[in-house]
Amino acid sequence: MEPTRPGSWHTRSPAGSLSLLALSVSWVNRRKALIVDLARPSLRARSIGLYYYLIRSVAIAPAAFVGGLLWKLAPTLPFYFAAGIGVIGTAAFALTVDEPQAG
Repeated sequence: MEPTRPGSWHTRSPAGSLSLLALSVSWVNRRKALIVDLARPSLRARSIGLYYYLIRSVAIAPAAFVGGLLWKLAPTLPFYFAAGIGVIGTAAFALTVDEPQAG
C-alpha cells in the first residue's frame, strides 16, 4: 500500500476509509433522528421524505454552480462561504430548537 503524500487530506488505508464512512453514517442518522423528533407522529415518514426529496435536493442542486462561480473569484472563497453558511445554520438551530431532554 502506498503512503499518502504529506499534507494530504485523504488516506488510502482501509481503516481511514471506514472511519470516514462511519462518520458520514452517524451524521445521516442524527439528521433523521432530529426530523423524527420534531415531527408529529402521524407525519414522521412524510417529513423525512419532504426533507430529503424536496428541501435538501433543491438546496444542493445549485451548490456546484455557485461553488464554481465562487472558485473563479478566489479558490478559497467556496470554503469560507460554506463555513459561513454552517455557522448561520448552527446559530439558527441553537436559537430555534428546544430540546427539553438536554441537560
